[in-house]
Amino acid sequence: MMNPSSRRALASTRRDDPAMESSAMTHKLTPREREVVDLVCAGRSNREIATALGKSAATVRNQLHAVFEKLRVTRRAELIARWK
Repeated sequence: MMNPSSRRALASTRRDDPAMESSAMTHKLTPREREVVDLVCAGRSNREIATALGKSAATVRNQLHAVFEKLRVTRRAELIARWK
């Protein structure tokens, strides 16, 4: 068992390390959700993403909703900022 000061230090390191945060975010998403996020980061609209993936715009909207919940973001700009 870890002592409290070691636990705090480890938690602080995890929070401050963007690579760890990015990795943790990636593991929360399905491969398709990661693909959608990559296209959002490329500036694509839901309709453009749907066309690129051969899905409906409603499916893309639903996938983005799931991504927003999993990553606890509320806007595309916030998603892009955290993903990069």
